[in-house]
Amino acid sequence: PDYSGKVFSEQEIAEGQHRQFVGGGWDTHGKRQLDYLVSQGLQPHHRFLDVGCGSLRAGRHLVDYLEPGNYYGIDANASLIEAGYDHELTDEQRERLPLSNLRANDRFDGDFGVRFDYALAQSVFTHVSLNHLRLCLVRLDPLMVEGGQFFATFFEQPSSTAVDEIVLVGQRPRFTERNI
Repeated sequence: PDYSGKVFSEQEIAEGQHRQFVGGGWDTHGKRQLDYLVSQGLQPHHRFLDVGCGSLRAGRHLVDYLEPGNYYGIDANASLIEAGYDHELTDEQRERLPLSNLRANDRFDGDFGVRFDYALAQSVFTHVSLNHLRLCLVRLDPLMVEGGQFFATFFEQPSSTAVDEIVLVGQRPRFTERNI
């Protein structure tokens, strides 16, 4: 599906389709991401970049935890970011998260003029090509502080898996080139 081009109507947002679009576990998954990051040393004063922030499933928890202005997010879909900002955040959270800390682009442009202590790409590398994965890493590297930490989820394949092989992940076929 056209991830970056999907635009959510008010009715679709009211039905929660912006939540479903980013995957399941809306009520639990974002909090688990925060808990994991805190267990890895994330502290309120750190600057954090959410690569693939979507409709702010984790962002709403991170905005509460981090000092105001320390959460940043990028996603390929502007409509998702908009739905998350307008419908998932409280007024208090929007005061803590300037809209300028969110950016829609499909080239992993996370240069907000600051350096990040932590970054996360949750379920991004499972949906992009190998070249986009590499682009993300190249673009993110100069944005991180010395010793900064970047976490990402991905599907692991045996080294013998051919780049053009189709594998089953559960019941769903995946091209290994797109899900390296």
